[in-house]
Amino acid sequence: MTLEGKGSLVDALPKQCYNTHLHTKEQTMFTLANVKTVYSGRPGCMCGCRGKYTTPEQSARSVKILFNKVMNHPNREVEDNCAFVETDTRNLVVYFKH
Repeated sequence: MTLEGKGSLVDALPKQCYNTHLHTKEQTMFTLANVKTVYSGRPGCMCGCRGKYTTPEQSARSVKILFNKVMNHPNREVEDNCAFVETDTRNLVVYFKH
């Protein structure tokens, strides 16, 4: 697929794939390449007893899957260097490098 005639790659993406709520600085910081670690677990304690922390070195595939779940979720929240989703059954967090 070529992007000839398109203003940018963002213009070529389906609207649901591009989050317009992130500012330019956040768009460059919150990328898959900048992921430090991810967490998936049941609500409550996040020390690791109710879920699992994973780094890209441990499982690039798991990190990518969780990154996409969080970043494409309509109820995603962003604080400091992390993006997260809290549901009734799961907490999903992506921690980014500074």
